[in-house]
Amino acid sequence: KQPSGVDQPPVHLRNRPRSSGANLVTVGNWRITLRFLGARATYDLTLRPNSTVTGTSRWTISRANVAGRWLFDPAEQILHLELSGGIEEGTKAIPVKIVRWNAAGDADCMFEHRRAHLEKIPPSGR
Repeated sequence: KQPSGVDQPPVHLRNRPRSSGANLVTVGNWRITLRFLGARATYDLTLRPNSTVTGTSRWTISRANVAGRWLFDPAEQILHLELSGGIEEGTKAIPVKIVRWNAAGDADCMFEHRRAHLEKIPPSGR
């Protein structure tokens, strides 16, 4: 399924206000962590230059491979994810709203209507 917004023309940043400075979600490895009713969830995602995303989602007792598409809206500070995988059928749209950047590559966010943390993971040396 084609994610909404991917076929949209490029955003011209000088004409749109930014909500929280120059921080951006960019290509690379990112981790989203959250807690819900005593369970911990970790999403390790690789955002690729062609707008695809792959990774894993791990909850306290389960793990799934996920894949899909991504798009970051710097004006609204929202990482749009469309993921498939795990026990759900089809593709699920999941907006990740940046609430506050703590530093470059480190932000508090809302993920599936829950407080979460987003951080860029440095590449491992080989």
